Amino acid sequence: MLRFNISIIPQEPFFFTDTVRRNIDPLGLFTDQEVIESLKDSRLYEFIINNLQKGLLTDMSDAKSVFSVG
Repeated sequence: MLRFNISIIPQEPFFFTDTVRRNIDPLGLFTDQEVIESLKDSRLYEFIINNLQKGLLTDMSDAKSVFSVG
């Protein structure tokens, strides 16, 4: 339960080498619909759907080519 009570805000961008979906919900606690709703709330859903061929299943192993840190 400790993981649920700690927040870390890294100074450098960090992504797991997995899919967009897994980076958003690494523990798999939420449904696809809940993840989509959170992306809509953060205004990232349209970007992901319109710019990433595989949407939430896009591989993040080369995150710099997917997202800008600027």
